[in-house]
Amino acid sequence: MQNQHRQLAAILFTDIVGYTALMQENEQKAVALIKHYNAALNESVDLHHGKVLNYYGDGSLCSFPSVTEALYCAIELQKELQSEPSVPLRIGLHVGEVFFENEKALGDGVNVASRIQSLGQANTIFFSKEIFDKIRNQPEFKSISIGFFEFKNVDQPMEIFALANEGLHIPKKETLEGKLKSGLPKSRKSLRKKIMIAVACVIVLAASFFLYSKSLHKSGFTGNEKSIAVLPFTNFNNDKENESFCLGISSEITNQLTKISSLDARAFSSTIRFKDEKIKTLKEMAAELNAAAIVSGQFQKESNKIRIHVELTDGNTGKRIWGDDYDKEWGDIFTIQSEVAQQIAFELNAEMTKDERKTINKKPTENPLAYEYFIQASQLRDKLQQTLDTNYYINSELLFEKAITLDPNYALAHAGLAHLYNIYTNYIKEDSSVKAIQVKEINKAYLLAPDDDYINSVKGGILRTTLNDPVKGFKSLIKAYQINPNNTNTLYELGIMLSDLGLYEERIVLLEKAVKLDPLNSTCFGYLGGAEVHLNRLDKGIQYMQTALKLSPDMFYVIDRSAYVYALQGNLKEADNWLKKFFLTIPEQRKENFLKGFGQYSAYCFAKLGNKMKALEISNHWRVYLALDMKEEALQDMVKKETTKENPFINDYLIFKSHLPHKDFDIIRNDPRFLELMEKKRIQYEINKKKFSIAGLIN
Repeated sequence: MQNQHRQLAAILFTDIVGYTALMQENEQKAVALIKHYNAALNESVDLHHGKVLNYYGDGSLCSFPSVTEALYCAIELQKELQSEPSVPLRIGLHVGEVFFENEKALGDGVNVASRIQSLGQANTIFFSKEIFDKIRNQPEFKSISIGFFEFKNVDQPMEIFALANEGLHIPKKETLEGKLKSGLPKSRKSLRKKIMIAVACVIVLAASFFLYSKSLHKSGFTGNEKSIAVLPFTNFNNDKENESFCLGISSEITNQLTKISSLDARAFSSTIRFKDEKIKTLKEMAAELNAAAIVSGQFQKESNKIRIHVELTDGNTGKRIWGDDYDKEWGDIFTIQSEVAQQIAFELNAEMTKDERKTINKKPTENPLAYEYFIQASQLRDKLQQTLDTNYYINSELLFEKAITLDPNYALAHAGLAHLYNIYTNYIKEDSSVKAIQVKEINKAYLLAPDDDYINSVKGGILRTTLNDPVKGFKSLIKAYQINPNNTNTLYELGIMLSDLGLYEERIVLLEKAVKLDPLNSTCFGYLGGAEVHLNRLDKGIQYMQTALKLSPDMFYVIDRSAYVYALQGNLKEADNWLKKFFLTIPEQRKENFLKGFGQYSAYCFAKLGNKMKALEISNHWRVYLALDMKEEALQDMVKKETTKENPFINDYLIFKSHLPHKDFDIIRNDPRFLELMEKKRIQYEINKKKFSIAGLIN
């Protein structure tokens, strides 16, 4: 007995009604039924993180880490088994301890679940009062009491409930048979009847009071729009290591919610602004995020044990809608995240498809330590992108590699490493060996999980930059968007690609959706401002850029572009002020690379301010030559960019067309060489519009 392993679990018993008789009458039909049953059982149990502990020929004993998962499994199993060949299955559930002896699952909880199942008929789901108490406040589960029963080898009478969801059979009590006690003395029967009458009276009174009180006090979600924001969880431990887990768990719950198409989940890049917020109320934060509901929580991890408290709050009223506590092993973290996401969806009356539920319930890895490394590596990668500090690169690479070593088939870890390498080769150093590794890593990730939105998004970015293949890159990003249209990273990456192709109107459509999902992300507003400036909508561009700078005052590339707009408008005093601010703000380690790639804007300002030497020292872009009245040099640069570019789809027709009214273009506006170039660009632009169309993609 000392070697027995005991665990508390939700226990599910199944049995095919009349299977033995059917086997005698029609063996072929019985075999077809059992095949259908076994396939459906294994798929549903696995999907809901359960285990089949014992098979009994025409039945089974299964366990689940939570009552919710057990019931979802039961519902989906019965639904699936209604299709041909239809299987007349009965299911019984209870909560109790399970222990193993000679590879068999035993325990009082197992015995009770078996007894409950024996009461059932085809297409029924029966369960105990213990199960009912845990789901009574979950509106997705409809239940009805079918009375008290005295089972064999069970001391006390038990109240049994039937799940009454659509499609399930609710039999009358008098038709039920099972493993019940028989031959009760008349006096006991009389006592039992009195008890049941008294209980029924209490239930009626309680129900009446509940309905009356509910009519006086409305509670729950009040929003019309199903928008949700997950705030960074509070760190119970107040230590650095757990801090990364707090952010990681909050971010992952957000990722889960983005996969539910009927929800508008705010991006974590916006909600992280409220980390350690002590002054603002949840209602105020919801208003800033334009979210109808807010998720907040606390997280604690000690060794392999975790404690998570989660609350859902109505953004309109500031009142608590739902909350729960989870005391589990770290290895249960994926189950917790999926349960929380699904509970939130139900509380907000958001519909969820079977595929969405399957995606949310899918574990990215079976190794909890690999997941730890992945969380930490991902956060360091994001910091690298923000700061370009190579210390973040080294540490992130090490952690991703540790995760992959522990689980070589961890698709997201391979994609995360590829993403890290892509950031390095794009913004820090061009390195052919690193480019080769990133391609290898993303291909590995794609082979393991071809239908993951993040993997397809990273793949699209690598195809665009490292492999210079916009056609395949576009297809990959479109696939990522179709899998998950609420992933803002995909919207940003797809927008950058469309910008390269000169499709600025389309990029703006994507960014406007991104702003809704990521309303406090300064980068998004900066991108929007830049796209509007390209179309010569300068006032609108400045407005977006001012919003970006309110959110993040040190965005040097937005400051640079603001200086350029004022110079275009002829406000040289303001342009000079912003130009000086730009050189004070840009980090020294980013100055050289930035000016090399985007220096035409500050160089243009110097040209307009009369500093020709400084302007040409920074950039030899056609934009600068036009500002300096250097016609031949400007045309040569335009033609050079037209004829030597590696990517034939790169196009700046709309920039030329939109900026033609500016005085800078007076020297080339009617030049035949420029007009010929414009016509070539226009033709390519029309090709791009058809080849890279996003018509009908954005709702």
